[in-house]
Amino acid sequence: ILNQLANELSFQSNFPKALELYLTGIELAHQADRLDVVSVNMENIGSIYYSIKDYDQALDFYKKGLKINMDQGNEIRIAETLSNMASTYAEMENVRTAMEHIDKSIETFEKYDTKEWLAYSYEIKGKIFKVKKEYDSALVWYKKGEVLHKELDDKRGEIFLLEGMANTYLG
Repeated sequence: ILNQLANELSFQSNFPKALELYLTGIELAHQADRLDVVSVNMENIGSIYYSIKDYDQALDFYKKGLKINMDQGNEIRIAETLSNMASTYAEMENVRTAMEHIDKSIETFEKYDTKEWLAYSYEIKGKIFKVKKEYDSALVWYKKGEVLHKELDDKRGEIFLLEGMANTYLG
């Protein structure tokens, strides 16, 4: 419940209160020996730092979540974390590492037919090509993501995708 409430606060850009709730969630998850929940909260804290463009700090939290996911052998959660890391590396213009991470994620999401995360990963792959100024390739991936977003009726996710497409057309 704390995680969901913190997510909504984060979407409203109330980052201090969201961070407080995520940290409380981590404490409670440790007490309950729920490392899967610790991982989710770590990544959500990473997303807060991503939102305020503190990419190094975001990566620190994503890496903590990734370690937990790898220790637990959860392929889907590993792929989710790698997608978030790929987006961060793309923002930092480290396109080689971003591409490595997103390709692993896409492979996993396609294997398990995880459409929401696959749509997000296609968008990130588009972002990476956009950073490389390979606009035609970027649009191919953005459009793949757009098809899935429409199928999922994911308006919130589609906003970021459309912003990426608009910036790609501008490029």
